Amino acid sequence: MTILSLILFGSRARGDASPESDVDLLGWTDDEFPGHVRHGSTSVALYPGELLMRLAAQGDLFAAHLALEAVPLHDPGDLLSRLRGAYAPRREHGTTIAAASDLAWFLVDHHTALPSGLVNARAAWCARTIAIARTAESGMLRFAPSALAAAVDSETLPVLLARRDDASSFEDEIPMLKRFVERHGRNRPFGTEDASMRRYADLFSDTGNAFARKTISSSGLKDRSGSYL
Repeated sequence: MTILSLILFGSRARGDASPESDVDLLGWTDDEFPGHVRHGSTSVALYPGELLMRLAAQGDLFAAHLALEAVPLHDPGDLLSRLRGAYAPRREHGTTIAAASDLAWFLVDHHTALPSGLVNARAAWCARTIAIARTAESGMLRFAPSALAAAVDSETLPVLLARRDDASSFEDEIPMLKRFVERHGRNRPFGTEDASMRRYADLFSDTGNAFARKTISSSGLKDRSGSYL
């Protein structure tokens, strides 16, 4: 694998990072599949160029993040400019909102079976993803936490985002996540509060919700037979 371009994105690129903020990097590669490498507070997302260009043309929100806010660190082929030229904004992000909402409801219903740190990280991801998608649908796409909170008029969003890396108790966050998804996300996928982990696992598989499936598998959750969900 060859990294053709190295791009800074996220809060470090926007200029609103705190001392504790991660360094988010994108490695534009010639590989066939995406990947991810993390070392301390530095996170490197590895993406094939063809995939990035396809995502940009589809108006994908991650591609939008790169097109609108990223800063090239090493880009001899001016690949970031190519991505910006290919980016085509779109106003419908229902699939993204549904996927993040389904995972949020899983957290609400089954948080006690998960490690606190995982719950906090995923709760922040769900809320932020829903908020970003809502701003995109309104035609005023935002990524910065303060701008997102103002755009969706949410007092809970900053709290959920601030606790993303907190491994302590999450009990007070679950009601906040529930209120947030009720207001800004989608309804419970099954219309009931007692949906089993197996039912959620089947839903995530049926809808191709890879991040939610990874949440279940990385947690080590097992069903009654002892099989990993």
